[in-house]
Amino acid sequence: MAIIFLPKKAPTNRYIKLVTLPSPDYEETILTGLTGEVSGWGQTLNSTENQEILRWTEVTIIPNSICQMYYEENRITSKILCATNNYAGFCHGDHGGPLVIDSDGELLQVGVASFCHRTCTDETPGAYSKVTAYMEWITRTAEIRDD
Repeated sequence: MAIIFLPKKAPTNRYIKLVTLPSPDYEETILTGLTGEVSGWGQTLNSTENQEILRWTEVTIIPNSICQMYYEENRITSKILCATNNYAGFCHGDHGGPLVIDSDGELLQVGVASFCHRTCTDETPGAYSKVTAYMEWITRTAEIRDD
């Protein structure tokens, strides 16, 4: 998890949109079954090289209890969210990218791409750092006030 401070306000347009941090009550049970988008410049099914064009795909958030069946014991913790679709999710080179959901027209970043299966082309869920698990650190580091 990282925070980048920009020297000035980022411009927004139809290609650049702001995302909001979720409230701490966005736990796995609320998110399970929701569709989100993950994006990045990583490898694709047809290429082992990083891309020059930003790619994205939709994934569905699944329970960690199901995700644990795909990974070694204790790899999926309470600080992880898992998401998948029928063909691929994020891949090598996409790590650190956002997992975003639409909540009543507001984009919420609920995850950060963390680790995935070595092939990236099967149904193995991708694992995301759960943003709500780091909200205290994010709030303190970014000096976010609840005014």
